[in-house]
Amino acid sequence: MLEPILKGLVEWLYEMMLDIMAYASGELLGVMGMDLSYFEKTAPVISDIVNVFIALGWALLIGNLVFQSLKSIMSGTGFEAEDPKILFLRTFVFAFLLLASRQICDIGSSITGIVIDMLELPDAINVTTPDESMFSLGAGAKWLLVITVGVVLMVQMVKLLFEIGERYVITSVLTFFAPPCFCNGRQ
Repeated sequence: MLEPILKGLVEWLYEMMLDIMAYASGELLGVMGMDLSYFEKTAPVISDIVNVFIALGWALLIGNLVFQSLKSIMSGTGFEAEDPKILFLRTFVFAFLLLASRQICDIGSSITGIVIDMLELPDAINVTTPDESMFSLGAGAKWLLVITVGVVLMVQMVKLLFEIGERYVITSVLTFFAPPCFCNGRQ
């Protein structure tokens, strides 16, 4: 009497887990095609943070130019310095990269969407797990084996989804931190 109720409850939980996996897989495909505008739309503070990082980049670039120029001025007293022409040329190049950092980051982050379009991935993923016809055991043990194998597959898929999501978020965060990196190309 208790076994059919337990079996029904476990099967219901298993079906719910399958639906959650199908939803998460579909959302992952949606996330992989996003660019920086998505982050600015969902978290409007991102544009302010990017502006702060660009200002920080300019401060570091100008500070480095001043410091290196002072070293060139003091080179007669034993300080080692580089040629001022090369110094100003490098500063100009990295100032250009700093000005174009937003466009460079947009191009870099849109590459994922382009790859997704080129691969022609579907809009949704059907999560298919084993069913009872794949096993040749007794009728009572089949459903338990099916659910066990299905849960193991779902756990592995959740780990994969978290790994992909983590890498995407890290890439986006690095993209937002790009302006200070562009200004420090001289080191």
